[in-house]
Amino acid sequence: MIEYPTLSEAKAAVQGANGTKLLDQTLGVDYAFVRPPPAKGGKAGNTTNANKDSGRIGNKPRSRSPEAKQKDTQEEQQ
Repeated sequence: MIEYPTLSEAKAAVQGANGTKLLDQTLGVDYAFVRPPPAKGGKAGNTTNANKDSGRIGNKPRSRSPEAKQKDTQEEQQ
């Protein structure tokens, strides 16, 4: 992993080294990006679209657990 101070230097390094041979091996060179550190709550990056990455459709919330449903039913009957 090599870091460059400017984008133009990084581009030149990628273009100059990608596809070259080193010890009979062809190098594949590309960019690498660091993810932002985790935010409070343990999720990294933008958490406003949390349902987008979870496979949920739309903004539909999670359904209640069977135990929570049973507890609600018992409280309603009292």
